[in-house]
Amino acid sequence: PISVTVGDLDGDGDLDLATANFDSNNVSVLKNITPGSAVTTLASFSPPSGPVATSVTLSGSNFTGATAVTFNGVPTTFTVVSSTQIRATVPVGATTGKIQVITPGGTVISASNFTVTVPIVSLDAAPASQTINSGQSATYTINLMRTDFTGAVDLAVSGLPVGATASFSSDPTTGNASTLIIETATITNTGVFKLLITPIAPGITSTPIAIDLTVNDPIAVSSLASQVDLQSSGLIIVSRLRQQVTVTNTTDTAIEGPLYLELAGLTPGVILQDQVKGVQNAVSLNGDPLVEITSLGETLEPGESVTLTLEFDNQTPQVLSFDPRIVDAAGQQREGSVILGGLVNVTFTRQQVTVTNTSGAIQSGPFYLSVSGLLDGQILNNSTAINPNNAAPMIGLPIESLAMGAQTTVLLEFFNPTPNALNITPEFVKGVTAKPRLSVLKKIQKIKHQR
Repeated sequence: PISVTVGDLDGDGDLDLATANFDSNNVSVLKNITPGSAVTTLASFSPPSGPVATSVTLSGSNFTGATAVTFNGVPTTFTVVSSTQIRATVPVGATTGKIQVITPGGTVISASNFTVTVPIVSLDAAPASQTINSGQSATYTINLMRTDFTGAVDLAVSGLPVGATASFSSDPTTGNASTLIIETATITNTGVFKLLITPIAPGITSTPIAIDLTVNDPIAVSSLASQVDLQSSGLIIVSRLRQQVTVTNTTDTAIEGPLYLELAGLTPGVILQDQVKGVQNAVSLNGDPLVEITSLGETLEPGESVTLTLEFDNQTPQVLSFDPRIVDAAGQQREGSVILGGLVNVTFTRQQVTVTNTSGAIQSGPFYLSVSGLLDGQILNNSTAINPNNAAPMIGLPIESLAMGAQTTVLLEFFNPTPNALNITPEFVKGVTAKPRLSVLKKIQKIKHQR
């Protein structure tokens, strides 16, 4: 040898011998192993990935007497099950990296990395928007999409109008859904309100969602002489796909609105629905659908994010796909990140109704179609629905008058997550809106995440 040196080369507290060889141009190492002890090996571990607190089984040899186990340098608690198995827990603060075991027989390091995943909880709401009268209640189903997290999640709601209260059917919840009930009083402020629902749990990355609530003054109605016929073909089941999209300004400067999400190359035959508030069925210069991110006068600050809920009607056999791009009003692509959430299948029921004026005279509006017979949990899902969660919700009709003998056709849409069948009775009515009260309108909030 050219030279000889000693040092603790394997971290077991004993000096080892290393020599630099002249002829072979390499280094030889002689480990100082305590007599009677055997060399420790770490052959494998399972599972290969998981969040903090995951139990990981290490398989190898000569684990007896192990003094430490670390995940990428972070020490953790462990149990020596046998000389060939250790059960360790992924510690708080651990990141993706090698697993190390220290025993009297030496220190061993895994050949591959253990991947530390981040638990994620995102939300989806059905319906995404509702309109009620003051003094009525609104009910939303809040669905929880969990990734690597099965623990309890607290749900918080903000942005309620003055005079309204909110409660969840289960909070905290360990399930995948909770019912949000918003109660209003006759003194509740009227207007359009953007409510923010946030999931909260230790160690998770959460994605809040925004839902809309419109509170109106009560409408007095009176019945009109008419014939109301349900479509003879009956109820039609329609399936839609919902997807959350989070857009983030990754630049160092604010971006002035309006900004749009362009759905380039949207699968032919797939329709972007406009029932979800905040979604505009505008078309870009390239012929692709646009979704408004920020409006004129609004800015997207550095690191700020906006989460949108898209709803698609896909009656084709093709898989839904598109290339999301951030563009300005001129159609120029802007810098930023776009993260697509998972697809959620939502089923709706449609019923066509024909109204005939049988009064013998012209009728003047405003007109509404009142729907009675809905059971608890069955919701009138039309975008113009008023009091959709109550026993007799209404929708406003886009006509100012109806001539004698004339007809108008209305397509009703219902969200029915219950096992009960729909059994509705529609009625053609005329409404008179009460004198509006002074209301406080909440400014639309944007979801912010700092980098």
